[in-house]
Amino acid sequence: MTKAGYAELPNLKIMAANGVEYAYREVGEGPVRLVSLMHIRGNLDSWDPALIDALSQTRKVMTFDNIGIGLAHADLYDARGFVGEVAQPLLVQRRASD
Repeated sequence: MTKAGYAELPNLKIMAANGVEYAYREVGEGPVRLVSLMHIRGNLDSWDPALIDALSQTRKVMTFDNIGIGLAHADLYDARGFVGEVAQPLLVQRRASD
């Protein structure tokens, strides 16, 4: 059975403690996630699938839509903070669901 490449992966969603419903994709395997941060207006489809597929050969790779971009939704959420701060609730929730 052939593993699906990044471009064929479904968009997954998870509700974080900050009230944001994040959209994300994960590909690859390994004990540590490589969390890929996109520029402010980029979304899940902005990533080069060949890059993500290459990175996922040796590790688990996670990409996500930033708050208010693509499929990530929040009511009146201030997403102007540092991207790492914006992503932190998603990462905590995703880790808890492993």
